[in-house]
Amino acid sequence: MTAARTSILALLAVACLVQPARAETPAATPAATEAADALAATTQKFNAYVEYMNRTLRVSSSLDRYRSWVNMRTGPTGRERLIYGAYEVYDTKDEKAAAEKAMAAAPHLPDLDEAMAAYIKANDAVAPVLNKAAGYYQREDYKVDHMQRGKELHADIVALGGAFLAARARLEAVMTKQKLALDQIRLATIEKHEGRNARWHAGNVMMRAKQALDALETGKGGQADGKGGTVDMPAFDAAMKDLGTAVAGLDDYKAEHPRAFSGFASFPDGFLGRLREIDGRLQRTHGNLRRAAGLDMTFVLNDYNTMVTLSSLPGQFKDD
Repeated sequence: MTAARTSILALLAVACLVQPARAETPAATPAATEAADALAATTQKFNAYVEYMNRTLRVSSSLDRYRSWVNMRTGPTGRERLIYGAYEVYDTKDEKAAAEKAMAAAPHLPDLDEAMAAYIKANDAVAPVLNKAAGYYQREDYKVDHMQRGKELHADIVALGGAFLAARARLEAVMTKQKLALDQIRLATIEKHEGRNARWHAGNVMMRAKQALDALETGKGGQADGKGGTVDMPAFDAAMKDLGTAVAGLDDYKAEHPRAFSGFASFPDGFLGRLREIDGRLQRTHGNLRRAAGLDMTFVLNDYNTMVTLSSLPGQFKDD
């Protein structure tokens, strides 16, 4: 897994944190209240899952670290030029408890809940092994036992690490699909009760931005094994077209309502422009993300992360 890939996944996870739409009608009907409550409950479930996913990204980083110096087919020998070991992973007791509580709570989303349960199980299995490996290499025990324990740990890291990455990939795929559905419901709720206001345009940009990043990081040939892949260019082109329309719509609204936004509206144009720079290089490299991303990916991710943060702050959007 490349550093760019890991960063994208971390950011996409953060982006799953959503705020429920407000049902701002003078007298909300029972149906509207029920819909708002369901959206809020779904949001709480997503947020608990995202917190757990964010915390367990350390496992992916630890596997990356280990893979950077070990021949994964043959295992460590002790004769490697550099022996980096593995990162110690974080304790996830609190995040796991919150995720399991959310799993049992309504609304029940079978595909997502089952994927989360499998992911928790996979993390529980691999985390202790990585911590043992981290300690083993930090103490340089391999100099004493001639890498005997390292070879034993390697077999577990390959098996359990592969299962973890597969479980995470499945969870991300399910969450991406259901997050899109949740975003669409949220936008429809805002439009129904508030119209296509500043909050609607910002939400639309964020939804389209995430779709563009999703398309970027779904490379052909799979990424769970850490190998570089080829971007699905038709999917990315379609996402970029939708993002361009969304950003243009926000700019038009901003021109008519200059006081409707605070800091958020200054970022989408640059975000889109940098993605288009990457798109141009993808076209020239036949979709090779590693060759096309360059330093622009860092700026893209920084802008996206900033937009995620700003879009969730109170007072960002005003009806003028």
